[in-house]
Amino acid sequence: MTYTTFCKTLIIASMTTALAIAQPPGGGFGPPPGNGPGNGPGNGLGMNGAPAQAPTVDNAKQYLGLSDTDVANLEALRQTTMQAIQPLAEQLHQQEQALRQAIQSGSATAATIGTATLALETLHKQITQKGTEAQVKAAASLTTAQQAKLKTLQAVIALAPTIREALGLGLVTAPEGMGPGGPGGPGGRGPRF
Repeated sequence: MTYTTFCKTLIIASMTTALAIAQPPGGGFGPPPGNGPGNGPGNGLGMNGAPAQAPTVDNAKQYLGLSDTDVANLEALRQTTMQAIQPLAEQLHQQEQALRQAIQSGSATAATIGTATLALETLHKQITQKGTEAQVKAAASLTTAQQAKLKTLQAVIALAPTIREALGLGLVTAPEGMGPGGPGGPGGRGPRF
């Protein structure tokens, strides 16, 4: 292996790792389900082609004590955020695709790979920043009591890996609807811990 090939391989591995690490966790202000063509997950259609049920916010609404107006305002904020993020996400996708094609064709140099990687990281940061700003605005719209309950939800989310492992060891029982055959079971698309 030549030094140039070694450098390209090292840069590609570093870039791939950086892109993987920069991916936001599931949920939050990501693209809404149902925007893809065809049948199946991620396009708003169930596996049989029938319209999938829209996600409900009833549990969060009840737990946090949100009014219908609160929910409408939060959904409007989410839509506004998604509209702001969409051009950045499209630009990110185009630049990732261009970089991948350049690497596959062999025309990419270490300098172009490095420059493209920095541009991709900048876009990731801009997307993350817009999502974070929206989350801060959403939390600020809650009452003090609702914010306290929201902190509890955040603490539970931090336990998600531990919950997943305890479920796997059979130490805890999943809530109704998350077991085999339910939304989180085989073939399901429900909540994942």
